[in-house]
Amino acid sequence: MNRTEYKRCMSEANVLVKSVLDRIPPDGWEVAGRAVSSLGPFFPPLAAYVRVLNTPLTDDPQGKVTKDSVLVEFLRTPTIGEAIRQFIENFYPRRLPTHRALTPADITGLVDYESCAALVTLLYLFSKVKRAVPNREQWQALAELVHDRADIGYYLGQSLPGFGGALGLLVGGARFLSQGYIATRDPGRHQQYEQHLRANGLTFDVGYEVNKWGFSHTQFVAFYLQRMGYTRDVPFSVATGLSSTNNRGNLTTLASKIQAVSTWIEVIVRDSTPPPSLGEAQFGLSAAEISQLLKSVRTMAHSQTAILWLEPKN
Repeated sequence: MNRTEYKRCMSEANVLVKSVLDRIPPDGWEVAGRAVSSLGPFFPPLAAYVRVLNTPLTDDPQGKVTKDSVLVEFLRTPTIGEAIRQFIENFYPRRLPTHRALTPADITGLVDYESCAALVTLLYLFSKVKRAVPNREQWQALAELVHDRADIGYYLGQSLPGFGGALGLLVGGARFLSQGYIATRDPGRHQQYEQHLRANGLTFDVGYEVNKWGFSHTQFVAFYLQRMGYTRDVPFSVATGLSSTNNRGNLTTLASKIQAVSTWIEVIVRDSTPPPSLGEAQFGLSAAEISQLLKSVRTMAHSQTAILWLEPKN
């Protein structure tokens, strides 16, 4: 990507993100923004690259050429290149060449551009949070949790028509990483939060978070995605889809998908029954189809040899 394309992408991203965030209630956003900024300096080109990979393909062949040039840049970066290889080996074992360097065609024959963007987005947040967690045992537990939920999310997204693996990766991985970072910033009060969650059989409680810290992990994730080049309705949909507890609420289509994937991940982990309102009415799936889908995803996720693809060994 040349400098002119990079500047254009960043300019368009800033305009679109502002229009999206202007639609979100301001409560907690300033605090969430400061929390994301506390991660440290961001590498600006990544946002432009992520935006390029998430731009829909058109009939113009130059679009694919530009996307492939981004993948080439990623493959030239040892950490990202190895993460991409390990990610593909995790979900598509023994499908990559071992006798030569990877090419964009090797990657896109198995994984779409949007999933590559989601992988890099998670990888960058993963590296930032890792530096903030001083206790090795705590970090190992968090890393395994993030990989497990992201694996399930990817399988779900790939299995559901119109969802996509990228959506599942972000929903499954980013929110747990954000929680891990918040915990390191305020371990005392976060321990109280964990006790509250266990006592009430919850995984997250957005209202409790806002009362405790002045912002929620969903706002943190949305703000981080904005910094990483996600545009249009993505930050808004993440903030509303991960925060809403009303399955019949007036959510956008994307927010409804985010809410559904988040709920179904928990259903798979807890081996519980999915809410019927997250099925046929919204996505054209019957209760029986959803149950079979979740059973298949659970089997796939727990029968594979897990690879910690966000911790590339290079």
